[in-house]
Amino acid sequence: MNDDPNDLGLMTLKEACEKLLGGRLTPSSLRTEAEKGNLEIIQIARKDFVTKEGIREMVEKCRSKPTARAPVVMAPRAPVFDGKAAQAALFHQLNKKKNK
Repeated sequence: MNDDPNDLGLMTLKEACEKLLGGRLTPSSLRTEAEKGNLEIIQIARKDFVTKEGIREMVEKCRSKPTARAPVVMAPRAPVFDGKAAQAALFHQLNKKKNK
């Protein structure tokens, strides 16, 4: 029997981050996922290990699930004025006062 840890597919969290995840996650991130129940960590002699299959399962568990979204309701828009009508009304009011 060969007792080489590599035959078991074990790798440290750091190795998993570098080799399997391209350095996009840290060992701390993997521990967080383990605390959430998304990753199985194997602890031997106070050292943490994971397997390639464990990382695959974590990715699958963490995959975003589509959620039903509430329909977007647009509020009615106020009419857009170019200001000419307001100017004309003001001009009319001023002329009324002027002519009194």
